[in-house]
Amino acid sequence: MTPFEAIFNRKSIRHYRKEAVPDNILEKIQDFDGELLPMFPYVKTVTKVFREEEFSHKELMFQVRAPYYLAIYAQELEGCQENAGNMMQQIALYLHGRGVGSCFLGLLKPPKGAECPEGMKFIIMLAFGYPKEELNRDCSRADRLPLEKLCVFKQEPLKATSQLLEAARLAPSSMNSQPWKFVVYRNRIHIFVSEKRALKPVGKWSSINMGIMMANILLTAEEYWIDVVMTRSENLAEKTIPHYSYTGSVLVKP
Repeated sequence: MTPFEAIFNRKSIRHYRKEAVPDNILEKIQDFDGELLPMFPYVKTVTKVFREEEFSHKELMFQVRAPYYLAIYAQELEGCQENAGNMMQQIALYLHGRGVGSCFLGLLKPPKGAECPEGMKFIIMLAFGYPKEELNRDCSRADRLPLEKLCVFKQEPLKATSQLLEAARLAPSSMNSQPWKFVVYRNRIHIFVSEKRALKPVGKWSSINMGIMMANILLTAEEYWIDVVMTRSENLAEKTIPHYSYTGSVLVKP
């Protein structure tokens, strides 16, 4: 299963077997050799695998228990959180395609005493391993809002635009909040993020959610050979949807 195909089958896994993941997979997710599709290539990122036994009981209290945890670190530059979410989602989809389940963890930090790469900061953790439960889920059973609830359609979208939107709709988010709204034209998707206090993710999660969602868009664009450009319009920054603010746009090129 490819990472693109995993978009439609992956679910968060919270119960794991103790079975070891092969070394070649562990090595791969720590060194992708430029195979991932970063939102911001200028932001350097590093991943590191930790094993469950490297954490104390206190550190893992109230956390998903898994045999492995993947930490992602990034340079403290603009876009680092979006970039980290984007790359972590691609890694989660890669793992899923190899039968390995995963779950994003927003509160777990690297084990005490773990060295942080110089000039970087820790962004987010991913629990992973072979699941005790069913790995796959049909996308029709995913607890996600329909596009009619997420989109404001200004024009009839191109087929390519619709394909990108469906992949974005299936993206995971903190507390499954789906904190985005899409204003859709024929070949343009303007993305707005929720400002509602009850839905807005705490702190860094808002940016990480956006990165996760953009990973689905970028993988879909690559799969269908859709030429896309990520842009930000200052004119749109002044426009609002009630309770949402503009964050960026995706342009489908002819």
